[in-house]
This record gives sequence, C-alpha cells and structure tokens, in this order.
Amino acid sequence: MVDLIGVKITGTTINSIIQSFMSQGVAKSFIENALGTAEIKLDEFYPADKFHEMLGQIEKDMHSAVVRRVGMNIIETAKWPPGIENAEAALASIDVAYKMNHEPNDPKKIGTYTFKKIDYKNFEIHCDNAYPCSLDDGVIYAAAKKFHDNTVGVKH
Repeated sequence: MVDLIGVKITGTTINSIIQSFMSQGVAKSFIENALGTAEIKLDEFYPADKFHEMLGQIEKDMHSAVVRRVGMNIIETAKWPPGIENAEAALASIDVAYKMNHEPNDPKKIGTYTFKKIDYKNFEIHCDNAYPCSLDDGVIYAAAKKFHDNTVGVKH
C-alpha cells in the first residue's frame, strides 16, 4: 500500500494547480488551505500527503475534471526527463518523471506507473499510486498528446 506520509513533492508539480484554474485566487486558496502558504517556491519540496489531500478537496468541491486538468498541466510544470521525442517515449517516461518529482522516490513509498507496449501503437499504463485516477488520466493524456507523432492515437 502506498503511503505518502514523509514524502515530499516538488513545487513545480504543485504549481500545476495554479495553471489549472481560471482564477489564481481560487487555486492559491486551495494551496494555502493545504500547505499553510500560497507562495510556492518551484525549486523546493512540499508534503506530498498534503498535495494528495488538496487534490481530494478540489475533486470534492469542484469536479474530477479540474483534477484531470491539474494532471494535464503537470507535464508542463513538473520536472520531466530530457530527450523525449515521441508519444511512446513520453508514456514510458511517466514513471521516471514521477520519481523525479518526489523525495524519497522509493516505489514502496510513492508507487509506480508501469508502462507496457501492446503493439506498435497501443500501450498499457498501470497506475499504482495514491493520487486520484483523474490526475493519472490527465498526466497520461497530456504526455501522449504533447508528443503525438501519428503513431499513437490519443484516446481516453
């Protein structure tokens, strides 16, 4: 079982929340309620369990579509491995990116994203983490879409 207590997440990942709301004031209110401050330093780490709770509150108060949008913005705000050139590589790199944005990055503490190639344009990703499925859906969708190269159909 994944347990985020004692785990930290990058400020760049938390910043995806600000990018997901039309009102920065509303976004900062969620952040401040969860973390005690609305001023996120991108190069610092923050409690991942509080980020998880914040996503749950956003999902409850707003809608899972907002949490999905947070996931979609993570690919633009969080640390990501360099050299990604196509959708397959992007999808295969999600687990690496996930680990880059957590301390410690031990899969026993944070979980994993397992990538499996089915055939030349079909893949399976198993998300074994504590975050909402709507967040995972947004991350996967955005990774495939950003690096879409006509070999991978972007469906969800």
